Amino acid sequence: MPAALGGRIVDGTLNFASTTPEVLRVATAAGTGVRSGPTVDRAADAGPGRPEPGPLFERDRELAAIERLIEHAASARGQLVVVEGPLGIGKTTLLRAAEALAWERGFTVLAARCSPLERDFSFGLVRSLFERVVLGEGDEPRSLLSGAAALAARALAGGDGEGLAREDVSYGTLHGLYWLTANLAARAPLLLSVDDGHWADHPSLRYLVHLGARLDGLRALVLLAVRAGDPSPDPELLRELLALSTREPIRPAALGPEAAAALVRAELGAGASDRFCLACHAATDGNPLLLRALAASLAAEGLEPTDEAAARVASFGAEGIARVLRRQLARLPEGSEALLRALAVLGPDPPLRHAAA
Repeated sequence: MPAALGGRIVDGTLNFASTTPEVLRVATAAGTGVRSGPTVDRAADAGPGRPEPGPLFERDRELAAIERLIEHAASARGQLVVVEGPLGIGKTTLLRAAEALAWERGFTVLAARCSPLERDFSFGLVRSLFERVVLGEGDEPRSLLSGAAALAARALAGGDGEGLAREDVSYGTLHGLYWLTANLAARAPLLLSVDDGHWADHPSLRYLVHLGARLDGLRALVLLAVRAGDPSPDPELLRELLALSTREPIRPAALGPEAAAALVRAELGAGASDRFCLACHAATDGNPLLLRALAASLAAEGLEPTDEAAARVASFGAEGIARVLRRQLARLPEGSEALLRALAVLGPDPPLRHAAA
């Protein structure tokens, strides 16, 4: 988060200690205990209909890399690749674009988005990816679970993870899930798209590690989006997944001034002035999520995107940025709210002993 809006992004993560008291006060006023939304959200599946990506700005390099990965997967050169970046940089939008590209090339596209609420549900991510294609009626779902893939049935049965403790992830179950994946990839090239993978449950991460070491020869591509700097309940498994990635992570960069201007004009209208768009870029450091939050705040206030309004951009963006912060604060460990309130009072970069007092 840039200084113009009360903070900065340091090493790819939000630095709350440098957030201004005004923004932190707005963000913490509603508390940090409210969580909403589904625990796992399917973005695409093997059913009819093209996945619809959102608008992309300045992502030609990333899309070219993904197209090459899709071509490799179609030729049985399976790979696991990580998409990594800070909050709001556009990882989800890039995954949606990858899903659309793969769908257009005849891939089966299975996608899921993880949530911190899913961490304690064994194989929650795995179920979200596969249950629609293997738990239906008819001969096709049964044939996918034939042979060694039948060992995957335990991971896919039931909805509460009962009987599958964190430590109780047998090799047989992982082997069965591998063969389920292989059976799907034998029918058509396969894309597994996992968003917010740093929040995946332990057994599902074990599956991804198991699969990632055995992708060569499969017509399969695994794209795993993770947020840089976010804590994971299984840091060792996540590091192992990163090590299994067959290329350097795809890291979407912040938008430059021209791309930021295109995004602002898409949100506020083609008449947004150059000076106004540059002010929005400067206020957000080109972070797409923050740009959209800023544009929403400006639109809600009825501020016209003119040269005269450019000087007022930063002050009008505080509420939109605070909403983004509130969603992140809700996921912090218990007891974090008191520290954040202290930071809001003390201002940027206070001595730790004062903030913790």
